Formats: sequence, C-alpha cells, structure tokens
Amino acid sequence: MRADGTHVHTVTHWKLDDDSPAWAPDQRRIVFSRDRVLFIVAPAGGPVHRLVRGSGGEAANPAWSPERKLIAYDYRTPGGSAQEIWVVGVDGLHPRRVTRLGAVSTLPSWSPDGRRIAFQSNIHGGHFEIYSIGLDGHGLRRETRSAIDTIDPAWSPNGNEIAFSRDGAIWTVDRAARERKITSSGNDSTPTWRPVLRH
Repeated sequence: MRADGTHVHTVTHWKLDDDSPAWAPDQRRIVFSRDRVLFIVAPAGGPVHRLVRGSGGEAANPAWSPERKLIAYDYRTPGGSAQEIWVVGVDGLHPRRVTRLGAVSTLPSWSPDGRRIAFQSNIHGGHFEIYSIGLDGHGLRRETRSAIDTIDPAWSPNGNEIAFSRDGAIWTVDRAARERKITSSGNDSTPTWRPVLRH
C-alpha cells in the first residue's frame, strides 16, 4: 500500500503466515519467510519462488544486501538449538554460513557498503548483545555491552551508527562504542532508519 494507506493489495495468498518481508533495494522484489522457508515475490504479487532449497532447517528474518546480490538470514539446522547467520545469492545458489558461534544469532542487518553484517546474539552471558562480523566470517566485533537484552540492530545509511532496542527504548551506538539513548523507556522496539534517496 501507499504511505497514506491507500491502494492496499494482497501480495501473497497462503493458508498460513507469511512474515518478515524485506524489500530489495531496487524495489522490484520482496523476500519473506513462509513456514520457516524463504521465498521471493514481485510487489504486484504472482508466483513465489523458493530461495533456499532442500535445507531442511528453519530460515527466517531475511535482509537484502545493498548491492542486491545476496540475502542474509538466520538459520537453525534440523535438530539443533543454535541459530547462525547465513547468506545466499538471490538466485538461491551457494548458501553459506557466516557465523560459527554455537549460540542464538539472529536478525541480520547489512552495513551500507555490504562488507559487514550486524546481528543480535546471546554468545556471552545468556542475554542478547549486538555484534557485527565481516561477510567472510572474520572480524567478529561486539558492538554493545549491557546487563540486559540488547536487540533489533539496524545499521544507519551512512554506516556510522547502529540503532537497537534495550529496555523498551531506542538507542544508537557509534564506531567509537559510544551509546546514546534516543527515546524514553516504554515499549519502543525494532528501529529503522529513513532511507537515503539515490538519484
């Protein structure tokens, strides 16, 4: 639908839930999760195309890379409890694991240059913190430090900050690890940044 609430139309038709939609940067496709499997569909609707085939696990929370060639997602292998961050080509080929943390690592968010992925993980302590890692699986960096869950990472369009949720408020952290509380504590979560228009 449009921002004013008009022109609502159904993109997918399925008996169960379709969730976690993410627009491609060129706005020509939408990736989403259905029954813990990832699919791609055109914004106007029509046939859906399964992205990751024959994996047998649970994939969720897809995020499109800035250059439109890759999709990051979190994935739990069959029978396991850990979730790791994976990437796959938009053609569904060559899925590969980025993290090997043996923890619950979810909700990937791409840096604007496509070189790093931010995510939340409970690798330390049992509560969630925000981390980032290079696309090659190296350079793991802990972005936040807290005694309570710190979740929902969203990388800023200029690459200088990561927004996140903590204790019902929205915060940001910059490259120097300086944290700033943006909203008062309440029930705020899942931050997103206004996109930068490119001509």
